[in-house]
Amino acid sequence: MTRLLSRDSETSTPRPRPRARGAHVSAIDWRMRVNVDDDDTDTDTDADAFRRNSTTTTTMTWSEASERAVARASFVAVGVGTVFPWNVFITEREYFARKFIDERATRGHEGVFANFEGAFAMAYAMANVFANALGARARTSDGRRDKGARAGVATPLVLVGCAIGTSAMMTYANASAWLVYAHTMAVIVVVGAASAVAQGNGFALASDLPPAYAQAVMSGQAASGVAVSIVAIITTAGANGASDAQARAYFFIAACVLFACAGATWWLDSIPFYRKHAEAAREALAALESMRETSGLLEIDGEDDGELETSAAGEAAFTAVDFGECQKYRASVAVTFVVTLSVFPAVTSAIRSEHGVFGALWSPSLFLLFNVGDLFGRLLATAYPKSPPRGDVLLKLAALRLVFLPIIAACDVSISHWMIPSVFKSECWSLAFIAALAVTNGWLASVAMMHGPSRAPAALRASEAFDLSFALVLGIFLGSVLSFLFVALCTL
Repeated sequence: MTRLLSRDSETSTPRPRPRARGAHVSAIDWRMRVNVDDDDTDTDTDADAFRRNSTTTTTMTWSEASERAVARASFVAVGVGTVFPWNVFITEREYFARKFIDERATRGHEGVFANFEGAFAMAYAMANVFANALGARARTSDGRRDKGARAGVATPLVLVGCAIGTSAMMTYANASAWLVYAHTMAVIVVVGAASAVAQGNGFALASDLPPAYAQAVMSGQAASGVAVSIVAIITTAGANGASDAQARAYFFIAACVLFACAGATWWLDSIPFYRKHAEAAREALAALESMRETSGLLEIDGEDDGELETSAAGEAAFTAVDFGECQKYRASVAVTFVVTLSVFPAVTSAIRSEHGVFGALWSPSLFLLFNVGDLFGRLLATAYPKSPPRGDVLLKLAALRLVFLPIIAACDVSISHWMIPSVFKSECWSLAFIAALAVTNGWLASVAMMHGPSRAPAALRASEAFDLSFALVLGIFLGSVLSFLFVALCTL
C-alpha cells in the first residue's frame, strides 16, 4: 500500500502507531463528561483564577451561584420567548373573528375566514417544522456549532418581537379583512420560523451545560402556557375582550416580552460559567474534527490491519449503543407530543361540565389546569430521575400514554355526532384525566430533552440537542394533524 512517509524517513523517525477513531471519540467523550457534567472539575478560565485570588470564600460562592442563576434565567427566557408568540395569536381569537366576520368584507368568501384558526395553526406549524428541519440538516451535514446566543437566539427573538409589533400597528389602520388576513399569515410564518431557530439553538446552547439548563428552557415554555391561560380567563370574563384597543395593548405587551427575552439571552456568552463550558465543548468538537481529518489522511500497512479492524469494531459498537439511545430519546419526545396534541385541545376543549361548574370559564379553566400540570411535570423532572433513564424505558412510557385517547374520548364531549359513550361524565374524572395527561407530558418531555444530548458523544451534543428540538416540533405538528383524524373517527 502507498505510504505517506518515505522508507528513509521511516527508519530515521519511528512512525507512531495510528490510533483508532473509536478510541479518540471515547477519550473525548470521557473528558467532556468530566468537564461539562461535573461542575466541580471544570477547565481553568480567567474567571476561575479571579475567584481563586478572592480574599473571602463568601464572595467566591456568591459569584458562582449568581452566574448559574443568571444563566438559568437566560434559558428560562429562551423557553418563554419561543412559545409565547404563538400563544398570543391563540388568545386573540375574538379580535380576529370580529375582523373576519364582516359580511360586507367577506361576502362570497365566508369559508376562507371561518376557518382562520386552522389556517393560522397550519402556517405556524409548517414554518416551524421546516425551519427546524433545515437547522437539524445543516448541523448533521457539517457538524458546525452555533455562532452563539446573540446570533442564534437573541436575534431571532428580536425578529419575532418586531413581527408582532407590526400586528399592533395594524390595529390602527382601518384595513380590510383580506389585508388583515394576509398580514397575519405573513407574521405567523415569520414567527414560526424564527421561533424554531431560537428554540433549536437554545437547546443546543443548553447542551453544553448540565441537564438542569435544558430543563429551564422547558420550564420557560410551560410558564408561558400558564400565563396565556390566565390571560384567556381574563379575556373571557371581560366584556370588551375583542376591541381594537385591547388587541393593540396585548400585541405591544407581547412585543415587549419578546424584546425582554432577547435581552436576557443577549449577554449569555459573556457569563464566565457558560463561557467556560462552551469553550470546553468547542475544544472537544475541534479535536473530533481534527481526528477525522487525520484518519482520512493516514493509510495503514498490513501489519496494522488487525488492530485497525479491532478498533473499528469497537468504534462501531460504541456508536451503535449511543446513537441507538439518541434515536429512542428523539422518538420518546415525538410520541409524547403526538399523543398529547391528538386530544388537547381538540377534544379537551369540548368537554362539558355536568353541573355547569365555572360557567363560561369551564373550558379556559381546563386549559389552565393542563398548563399548570405540564409545568409541574417539567419541574418534577429536575428531582427524578437523577440519572439518565434507558431509552427503551422512556419510549415505552411515552407509548403507554396512548391510553389517554380512549379515556378522554369517553368523557362528556360536546362535539356534534360524537360516537363515543360518555362513561366519565363527572367533572372530577375530566379534571383528573387532563391533569394526568399534563403531568406525564411535562415530565416525559423534560426528561428526554434534559438527558437526551448526553446520550451522544460530548462533541456532538449540540447537534443532538437540535435534533431533539426537531423531534419535539415534529411531534407537535403530527399530533395536531392527527387530532383532525381522531375527531373524524369518533364522529363517523
